Amino acid sequence: WVPFFACTEHQTYLPMGLQLFLISRGLDSSAVEIQKNRMLIRDSDLRPVLEIPLTFGQLVEPNWFSPWEDNPQSGIFSLVEFDRMAREGDDEEKARAEKFFNAFQNSIVLIGPTDRMLNDLSEAPLSGAHPVPRVSLHGNLFKTLDSGRFIIRPPAWANVLIIFSLGFGSAWLGILPRRFSKLLAALYVAGYVGLAFLVFVRAEILIPIVAPVGAALSCTFLALMRQLTIEEQQRKRIKNLFGSYVSAAVVEEMVEKNAAPRTGGEEVEITAFFTDIVAFSPIAEKLPPKDLVDMMCQYLGECTSAVIDEEGTLDKYVGDAIIAMFGAPLPCKDHAAAACRAALAMQEAQGRLRARW
Repeated sequence: WVPFFACTEHQTYLPMGLQLFLISRGLDSSAVEIQKNRMLIRDSDLRPVLEIPLTFGQLVEPNWFSPWEDNPQSGIFSLVEFDRMAREGDDEEKARAEKFFNAFQNSIVLIGPTDRMLNDLSEAPLSGAHPVPRVSLHGNLFKTLDSGRFIIRPPAWANVLIIFSLGFGSAWLGILPRRFSKLLAALYVAGYVGLAFLVFVRAEILIPIVAPVGAALSCTFLALMRQLTIEEQQRKRIKNLFGSYVSAAVVEEMVEKNAAPRTGGEEVEITAFFTDIVAFSPIAEKLPPKDLVDMMCQYLGECTSAVIDEEGTLDKYVGDAIIAMFGAPLPCKDHAAAACRAALAMQEAQGRLRARW
C-alpha cells in the first residue's frame, strides 16, 4: 500500500510513481484533484485522464506486472562508462554505446540503490522470498497508473458475507445425507478458489482466499464432528434398544437408515413367529430346578440365534415359548421365507441339543 498524497500547510506531496506518470503525460501536480475516495487527473483542457480509486481515502495498492529480474537493469558505473564512450570513444565504442542507450529508448528509467549494504531491499510479490530493491515498487506503481489496471478489493461487508457463505455452505454440503456430499463440499470450495483467480486475472478484483477457505475447512470439520457425535449417540441408542433382539447387521442397517422407533408405530406386513415345547410341563415336573434352568438356557440360546441369524427380531419369551417377527423393524421382502429358514434351523439345533443331552 502506498499513501498517495500528504497534505501540509504549504503544499501537497505526491509519490514518485505518480510524479513520473504526470511527467510522462506532460502534466504537473495542478492536474491532480483529490476527492473523497478517488483521485482525478485532468489534462490542460480539464478532461479526465485517469481516475485513481483510493482505499481509506488515501492509499493505493500497486499492481505487480513482472518479477524484478525480468526488468532491464544496468549499474550506474556502466551508464557512466557508456556515456564516456558515446562522447569520447572511437567508432566501435560509440556503436556499443549507441546500442546500449537504444535499449532505453522511449522508456521510463528509475534510479535506485540495489546493493544489500544500503538496506533498501524488501520482499515483494512475484519475487519469492528473495528481497528486491524497493525502487521496484515505484516502477510497478507507474505501470499501474499507466495501464489503469488498479487492484480492486471488495468492501469489508462483502468479505464477511463471502466468509460466512463459504463456511456455512461447505459445512451444509458436507453433512448432507448423500453419497457424494463430501465431494460436493470440496468442489464448492475448489470452485470458489478457481473463481477468485479468474476474477483477478480478468478484472483485477482481489477477493480473499485464505480466510474464506479457512472458514470453510473449520466449519466443515466442526459440522462433521457434530454429525459423527449425533450418529454415534444414535447408534448407541439403537444398539441399547435392539442389540439383544436383532442381529448386529440389522442394528447397523437401522443406524444407517436412522430407523429409530416412532411413537404410534407403523402398519406393515410381517411374519409372526411363535414356538412352543411339546409337553413342557411333564418335563419340568421331572427335572430338578437347576437342570431345568440349564436346559432352557441352552434351548432358548440356540433358538434365538436361529431367529437372529435370519435377521428376525426377538419380541419376548413367554415361559418356554419364543415370540419373534420377521420384516420389522426393517422391511424384508422374503420375511415369510426367512421365518421358515429360522424354523428349520431351530429343528437342526434341537437335534444337536438332544445329542448333547
